[in-house]
Amino acid sequence: MKSDLKKALEATLHVPDEKVRPKIIEEYLAYLASTSKDEQHDIKTLVAFKGGEPEVMTTCHVHPGYTSYGRK
Repeated sequence: MKSDLKKALEATLHVPDEKVRPKIIEEYLAYLASTSKDEQHDIKTLVAFKGGEPEVMTTCHVHPGYTSYGRK
């Protein structure tokens, strides 16, 4: 799965400075791996493909400490 996400990030992530792009991808994958192990974090990553190649990627995450108007 990590290689699929890495492939999707490499295909879809726009970073103006190409020199830092690999580091951003590496750290983002590490973040996803660490939060997905925490049962309190509800996190999902979705990748849309077109012609077998990743076209769009998004991550949805509700932090467990998030509140709106004092309610979870």
